[in-house]
Amino acid sequence: MTDLLRAATRHTDPPVGQVRAVLERARDHLLGLQDEAGWWKGELATNVTMDAEDLLLRQFLGIRTDEQTAQTARWIRSQQRDDGSWTTFQGGSGDLSTTIEAYAALRLAGDPVDAAHMSAAAAFARGHGGIEASRVFTRIWLALFGQWPWPRLPAIPPELVLLPHWAPFNVYDFACWARQTIVPLSIVRALRPVRELGFTLDELRRRFPALAGPPSDDICYATTNRQQAVTAVAAESDVVLVLGSANSSNSRRLVEVAERAGARAHLVDDVACVDLRWLAGATVVGLTAGTSAPARLVDEVIEALTGLGARDVAEHSATTEDVHFTLPKEIRQP
Repeated sequence: MTDLLRAATRHTDPPVGQVRAVLERARDHLLGLQDEAGWWKGELATNVTMDAEDLLLRQFLGIRTDEQTAQTARWIRSQQRDDGSWTTFQGGSGDLSTTIEAYAALRLAGDPVDAAHMSAAAAFARGHGGIEASRVFTRIWLALFGQWPWPRLPAIPPELVLLPHWAPFNVYDFACWARQTIVPLSIVRALRPVRELGFTLDELRRRFPALAGPPSDDICYATTNRQQAVTAVAAESDVVLVLGSANSSNSRRLVEVAERAGARAHLVDDVACVDLRWLAGATVVGLTAGTSAPARLVDEVIEALTGLGARDVAEHSATTEDVHFTLPKEIRQP
């Protein structure tokens, strides 16, 4: 049997001369591409996840522009396959995670869910397992916008960076690319930030794909309205105090919004947490609260500021909320 295997191996091995000829052709081809100065250059191509994730990041940071969105969306649409999917490499088959990220980017660009190319993409995603079967990186992107629960993602404590290099498991033994990925993601996973996307992606879920979600205009309407109000208040304030818990992503987001508008901002649990040094030199103090903070906390801070000499108290209204929720039929009045 051993002799037969050796004979079969010898029979399938290509002749040495043929191998040498292939190598020489490859060498000549590469040398033909070389610049006279001795270097090579070539196009670095990637798949549409880079473009889609760039758009999602800009949305997360609040810096996405209409022009960038339109240009990115045109490119993503141009790379879609006939079956509605997108690939990870040229000529490859459709990939679930790439398709989900491309679809989300096109939703940001305003492509309607009932458009032919979007319906085809959603059908491909559901047919290949939906969001539930996507790669972990895709689900991290979705978690950043509340489309996947953070607790259902793997976590590594960011304190891992404190372990010395001689520890059996430490980041300094990781490959460079792995360390650059895992360490930042460990921090993001620990903080679990969430930003508004403006729509849901329920149509990409394998379970209950026909589930009707709320209209996009009603999604987190209170949160959106409050952020708009904080932006306006912060533009006129020296300091903004945000009443809310440190573990509330909504409250932390209000601090970020105020800072981006140019004001110093601080997150406090209640009036006892206000540091008077923050108010030094301030002529206008803005005050807001997370959506779950009791109104009495706001009143207590206003009373304390008045006691410190605040002369005028003005309420700023950015919009009038007129969203109504229908009672369950079991408790409606006949």
